[in-house]
Amino acid sequence: MSDIDIERERVDDSIPTDPGESLRAFHSDYMEAQARASEAGSLFLQECLEGLVAVFNRVENLPDTLADLKKGVREIASGLEQTRALIAQQGALQGQILEQLSELNHERAGDAHADERRETGEASR
Repeated sequence: MSDIDIERERVDDSIPTDPGESLRAFHSDYMEAQARASEAGSLFLQECLEGLVAVFNRVENLPDTLADLKKGVREIASGLEQTRALIAQQGALQGQILEQLSELNHERAGDAHADERRETGEASR
């Protein structure tokens, strides 16, 4: 017997001779496939539901997150305002220091000029 004959015999043995038996086998296979599809669909829906719950939880926490963000922005704005005020103070102090240095330089220049006149006057005598 060849391999083809053996395979043909195996296939012939698997074909039911009773039409009712064939219908029952088809129905059984169909019900099994439907149960697997139902289970897979159930798992898919459960995963979708879990995903929606996760999204809902994030959205539910969004107001708190936004409130924290607003608070942080306000703190940054306050810090920037304080920094601006300190920079303005520093600029004013630098201006005062430069003014005082300028006055000192003029005084020294005047003193040096007066000393020079005195020395010149003493030398000419």
